[in-house]
Amino acid sequence: MNEKDISDSDSIKKKLLLASLFLTGFEMLKSSLIDDVKDFYITGFDEKGYLISSDYNNKVLSKADNHYLAHCLWLVEAKAITDDDVLELQKIREYRNTIAHRLANLLFSEEFNVDVTLLRKMKYYLNIIGRFWGQIEMETSTDFKGLKIDYNGIVSGKQMLFDYLISIVDEETAKTKM
Repeated sequence: MNEKDISDSDSIKKKLLLASLFLTGFEMLKSSLIDDVKDFYITGFDEKGYLISSDYNNKVLSKADNHYLAHCLWLVEAKAITDDDVLELQKIREYRNTIAHRLANLLFSEEFNVDVTLLRKMKYYLNIIGRFWGQIEMETSTDFKGLKIDYNGIVSGKQMLFDYLISIVDEETAKTKM
C-alpha cells in the first residue's frame, strides 16, 4: 500500500460502494437460492415456527454437503438454472467471499476493482430465479387461473430492490469524480 492508495478517497468510496452492493446483492441471491427453496417445502407451522417437510432433507440437502451448492443443484433439477449456471453461481460466491474476508485490504489496492461483470451476472440470476418462483406462484394460485401471463415480465421483489440499489450507486458515483 502506498500513500496514493490511502489518499485517493474517491477511489476508496467507489470501491466501498460497489463492494457493499456486491455483498448485499449476494445475500439477496443466496436468499433466492436457499430460503426460497426451503420455503417451497413448508407444510405448515406450529408454536415453534414453520414445519418443513422431510422431503427438504431428502430432495435438497442430500444433493451436496454445501448448502449453497445443494440448493443450486435442486434448481438445476427443477430446470430453473443449468449446470453452467451453477458454475457461475459458484464463481459469484467465491468472489463474494474474497470481498467479505479481505475488504479492508482490497479498498486500498490499486489492482482491485469490483468485478462489474459478476454484478451483472448476479442481477441476471436474481431475475431468472425470481421469474422461476413467480411462474410457480402464478401456476399454482387460483388468483391467476384463466389469465394470460407473460412470464418473462415477472420481476421479483428482490430484483426490484437490487435494481434500486444499483440506481443509488450509479447516482452516487455520477455525483462525484468516482
